[in-house]
Amino acid sequence: LAITAPSPSASAAPSATPKPLPTPPSGPRLVLEDGFEDGFSPRWQITEDGDASVTLVTGEARVGSANARLQVSQDEESRANLDLRLPIATTGVSLEGWFRVVGEGVVDSNVPIFRLFRNDARIVDVYRQNRAGQLWVRSTDAQGKATYHRASQVLKLGRWYRVRVTATAADTASVVSVRVGRTTVFNDVIPLVGWSYTDAMIGAEHVAQQMILDVDDVSIRVVSSRAGR
Repeated sequence: LAITAPSPSASAAPSATPKPLPTPPSGPRLVLEDGFEDGFSPRWQITEDGDASVTLVTGEARVGSANARLQVSQDEESRANLDLRLPIATTGVSLEGWFRVVGEGVVDSNVPIFRLFRNDARIVDVYRQNRAGQLWVRSTDAQGKATYHRASQVLKLGRWYRVRVTATAADTASVVSVRVGRTTVFNDVIPLVGWSYTDAMIGAEHVAQQMILDVDDVSIRVVSSRAGR
């Protein structure tokens, strides 16, 4: 007796056509934009310890009605900062904002503008040296060694400056660029810790860094990212 194999069921579902993968967005991706007109963006993690404060000031903004102000004393418990947690595996960032140093501390200290971290390690630090007003870039390499780079810019007390920091983490081939206004005041290949950044900060992560720093119109963008780093 011959047995005929059953024919495929007419009701069998056809094999599913795989969906195309989404195209990643091109160009820098905006992560945070804050002009402080309606308070602080909820994306900030705000630290106020001791007698330090992070407040909104009206009537003194560069544009609009309000700006942020970070005020820190020399007290051993005084600390203030605005911290943004970056997307996972961020390898390149653009940090931009307007800054005005209203008050400074002792001569051998400074006022931090932007800082970049990989977890607890500070990797890039752009700051204004007290008294002289000189702008500097501090970098940390894989061995934990800090190197100081002088930028070709002085920031005067009481004056607004537009500062933009672009940084790409690529171990010994990392690149950091700083612009003030339309002028590039620093651009160099710098050995940095690792291949990614986890946090961008305005202010200081430690105590007693005395300052009165006004901040306005901040924008932070992810320029590049890489999985598995």
